[in-house]
Amino acid sequence: MANRPARRARVTLRCLRDDLYLDLPPVEVDLGSLDHPLIAEARRLAPSAPRGQKRILSIGHPLVYRLRHARWRGATWLESDEARFWLCAGAQREEGSGDDAYELFAALHRAGRLLPDEDRSAP
Repeated sequence: MANRPARRARVTLRCLRDDLYLDLPPVEVDLGSLDHPLIAEARRLAPSAPRGQKRILSIGHPLVYRLRHARWRGATWLESDEARFWLCAGAQREEGSGDDAYELFAALHRAGRLLPDEDRSAP
């Protein structure tokens, strides 16, 4: 069996700008230097993801998992080659609200804007 590269946490550009309100860093800046609790939690979970994570049940396919840090919630997806663990969306938890994080994640999925593509992925 070939050696696989270590799994890395990545953040979609849409999530970085629209959800976390962070500027896209220059290419020479590692995402590890970005200061946000969801990014730090994604980096922590990346090596063993999705083990220990629960699915977002409102998204049937592909398998999208939730990430939690205090009131922050994130939607994560493990790319099929298993070398990249994506933070696809983030929002504050507002249980019972129409603005709830999980409602946002499901709406992004329905609109085809949740998962990374060539224009939405930060290095």
